[in-house]
Amino acid sequence: MDLRNKIVLVTGGAHRLGRAVALQLATKGADIAITFHSSEQAAIDTEAEIEALGVRALRIQADAADADDVERMLDNTERELGPIDAWVACAGVFRRTPFGTAIRADWDDMMRGNFETFRVPAERIGPAMSRRGHGAIIAFADVAAIRPWRDYVPYCTSKSRVLHHARHLARSLAPGVRVNAILPGPV
Repeated sequence: MDLRNKIVLVTGGAHRLGRAVALQLATKGADIAITFHSSEQAAIDTEAEIEALGVRALRIQADAADADDVERMLDNTERELGPIDAWVACAGVFRRTPFGTAIRADWDDMMRGNFETFRVPAERIGPAMSRRGHGAIIAFADVAAIRPWRDYVPYCTSKSRVLHHARHLARSLAPGVRVNAILPGPV
C-alpha cells in the first residue's frame, strides 16, 4: 500500500507501541497525527522525529474516550493535515489486576482506557470514511483477548471488547472501509 501523502491518525502515538507505529508509517511517506493523553514530552519528541523523516506531523492532546475531545482531535487533524485516510488505535492502559483483587475502579479504568478509546473515535471516524468511500481502521487488541492471562482479568476483557467491536465495524463499514484488529503478544 502506497502511503505517500496519506493522512494517518495514531491515537496513543506518543510513546511505546503507538510511537513505533507512527514512526514506521512516516518512513513510508504518510503524514501523521498523533494523540497523547498525558505524555506531552514524549509527544513533542515523537512529533519532531516524524517531521525529521520529511513528512508532516501533528500532535494533539486528547482523551480518546471523551466525545468532545475526539471531535476536537478530528477537527484539528482535518484542518491541519486533511481528511483521515487511516486510523491506528493504539491508546490503552495495561497493569496487573488479578481476579478477586481488582476493584470497580480497575475495571472502569481498563474499559475506558482500552475499549472506549477505540469505540468513541470509531463512532465518528468510521462513518466519515464510509461517506468518502475509503479508509482503513487498525485496532490494537491483544493476544490476551483470545488467550487471557491469569492476573490481568480486566485488561483481557477490555481487549476482547476491542477485538469484537473491530469485527462488527468491519461488517458494518465494508466494503469501502477496511477494519482489522491486530493481536500482538507482550512487547
